[in-house]
Amino acid sequence: MLYTVIKALHIIFMVSYFAGIFYLVRIFVYYKDTDEFPEEKKKILREQYTFMARRLWNIITVPAGIIMAVCGLVMIFLNPGLMKMGWFHMKLTFLIGLAAYHYWCWKKVLQLKNINGNILPIANIKLRQANEIATFILFLVVFTVILKSMVIEYWWQLITGFFVLVFLIMMTVKLVNKNKKTNNCGAGACILTCSLLHFTKNYDCNFKERTLELLRKLERMGDYCSFQSDCHSFSVLFRQRF
Repeated sequence: MLYTVIKALHIIFMVSYFAGIFYLVRIFVYYKDTDEFPEEKKKILREQYTFMARRLWNIITVPAGIIMAVCGLVMIFLNPGLMKMGWFHMKLTFLIGLAAYHYWCWKKVLQLKNINGNILPIANIKLRQANEIATFILFLVVFTVILKSMVIEYWWQLITGFFVLVFLIMMTVKLVNKNKKTNNCGAGACILTCSLLHFTKNYDCNFKERTLELLRKLERMGDYCSFQSDCHSFSVLFRQRF
């Protein structure tokens, strides 16, 4: 009876822990997305995301992880035969990977605190891909616990299916990120075109500065699309003409 109760608690806090770790890395992605936002909006959102990340880490993720680990250790103590099973050794190996991922998340939480609202020095796509690592670990752990000895018997089928899953998820992340960047490029081109049309009809003394600022922002999108070269060329011509 006691073992079953501890097992139930272990599962409950495992769900809580993974919920926290999933959303934590998503907050990192949201923080990185603010790089192209206006300065005032960027400052407000970054302060909020930093606050959310620290609260999520300290109030949900870490406490749930500690209780989950304690319950797991108690289960091993009540059923020491687990340590003699091959599938359980595999689970422990995956949990070492989870510990490394947990450490990486902790360092990122500290980094958000220390950079004081400045740019997070990591590519957006890497954060989005890192957000899926916990999903892969969860798949591995759950399948290992449910299938037990069958994991060893059908290991090559499971590994093949796992790598197919990893490939599909990573390609989906890249595709979504690519579409997002393409939309950003299209929006930038539209803004520039509208600005030029306005200029031909109604020139004013502030337009030059506004256009140059727009061009600088679009040039910074060079990592996302080929529109950067056009913006740079137009920027040079614009400075020479005006």
